[in-house]
Formats: sequence, structure tokens, C-alpha cells
Amino acid sequence: MQAQPALWKALLAQRCPVCRRGEIFSGWLALHPACSVCGMRFERESGYFLVSVLIGYMLGIGLLVPVCIALFWNGAAVTTVFAVLCGTTLISAPLIHRFARVLWLYVDQQLHPRTDAP
Repeated sequence: MQAQPALWKALLAQRCPVCRRGEIFSGWLALHPACSVCGMRFERESGYFLVSVLIGYMLGIGLLVPVCIALFWNGAAVTTVFAVLCGTTLISAPLIHRFARVLWLYVDQQLHPRTDAP
């Protein structure tokens, strides 16, 4: 049997939380229905990824608040701060969305391990 990659390496590479080899995403934002390696279904039930919205919100705030503080600290105008925050949000939102879903899959796997995967 092939050795599994380390937890953090697999998480950052966005691999399956069970086997750590199968890809989670089939496109930029689309999920595979199940892992191609071990067969684990990624979405347990309808609304499963609602917690990832909260995780994404926390990650987004954690990114935007320091940017906002740094801009105001350096004397930037309100319109400049608004423009930078809008640009930062547009660029970071898809990345945060992906990472929040992967992070939730890993946390949920640790809290409630899957037993239905072959």
C-alpha cells in the first residue's frame, strides 16, 4: 500500500481527507461528487458546506481587517481603502471559498470519521 502524504501537505494540495490522494475539486469552484481514489462522498448531506461559509467569512475578515488597518494607519483616504478592500475581496474570495471547503472537510473528518468509504 502506498504511503499517505502528510496531513498539512494534503490539505494545502486540496486532496481527499481520507486517502489524501484524490482531488477534491473538478474545476475552479466545482467539487467532484466523490474521491476518485477511495470513493468517499465529499458532501454528506444537503447543506453540508454551510459551515464552510462561516470558515470563509472568518478567513476573509482575518485578511481584510489587517489590510484596512494598515491602509488607515498610513493615512489612506476612505475611497482608497474602499477600492483596495473591494479589489482584495474580488481576488481572494474564490481562493478563500476553496480553502474553506477543504478545511471543513478535514475538520469534519477528524470530528466524525467516515465509515462509508470503501
